[in-house]
Amino acid sequence: MPILRADAKELAGNRHADIQQLMHLMPGALSSAKAASTMKRYCPSWGYFKQWCAGHDLSFLPAAPLTVALYLLMLTQKANSFSTIKMASAAIAAFHSFASQPEVTTAPIVNAIREHAKRKLPDGVNKKEPLPWEKVEEVCKLLAERPASSGRLRNLSLAAAISLGFCGFLRYDDLSRLTVEQITVSPDLESLEIQLGTRKNSPYRSGGDITVTAVNGFADPVQLVAILIRHAGLVDGSRPLFSAVTRCQGREVYGSTPISYGCLRVAMLEVFLEVGLPKEKFGTHSMRSGGATLAANSGVPDRLWMEHGGWKSFRSAVGYVKTSKKAKASITKAMFRGT
Repeated sequence: MPILRADAKELAGNRHADIQQLMHLMPGALSSAKAASTMKRYCPSWGYFKQWCAGHDLSFLPAAPLTVALYLLMLTQKANSFSTIKMASAAIAAFHSFASQPEVTTAPIVNAIREHAKRKLPDGVNKKEPLPWEKVEEVCKLLAERPASSGRLRNLSLAAAISLGFCGFLRYDDLSRLTVEQITVSPDLESLEIQLGTRKNSPYRSGGDITVTAVNGFADPVQLVAILIRHAGLVDGSRPLFSAVTRCQGREVYGSTPISYGCLRVAMLEVFLEVGLPKEKFGTHSMRSGGATLAANSGVPDRLWMEHGGWKSFRSAVGYVKTSKKAKASITKAMFRGT
């Protein structure tokens, strides 16, 4: 991790042990200023930039705006999507910030090359469609009415994951981390509370409590979770709520490890297809975006549905919401109300 070279050189001869210890801790502290997953993506991009600069006798830290612009232009000629340029630009900006160097990626020439790349290359983001609640109900009804031979426990677990994922605005990462001890179902089965330890989208990985209330019909998340806990024999609070189901001597056995992303995704896409949802347009994130879309279009205040989903940034949150036709039509109606 780069540190401002002049400062580092000045402090290198400092004989105070506490200063030297703090200098030793500095790289790790700077790295943790960004999420580990973010740094994992930034480091390769930064490495490629350093290698390119070294091969062309150019300074990479600090890098001149023209150097960055030329590098991004080179990437534009080779990249398949704009996301490559975005990642390279973000990595260069981050490592310059760590080294207390001037922000180079906001220079006009760099902005111009980014805009050129954005116009020339496809976006590269395959954002999935929000899952409609009507389809959640249809899926849960379909799974409930399947014969026992198809795997009653497997169908119950899948229905619970889809319904809870929708109503709780949960992604796979959230569902896979849930343990039985984090779930509290009310005695009257009117609600359940989820105590999330961490959330992927929280800037500081903080968790929070989520309350999900019962709804009518086959897709009631409270009933589904309560029945799943009972039928799967999840008496040990440390057991994952969602796990793979296998067969042993003709009987279904609930796993002791969290269900894998691939296993959940395949099962979801199969049942989505059965209710007419193409797998190219829907995925595991469709539950989270579907719940957020329904809440936003139903008039739930932004602060509440954003808190429910763990969003801190409105810009990030609205990316999950698809405005309904009814909501769009209300704009003109409101403009001419009373005329």
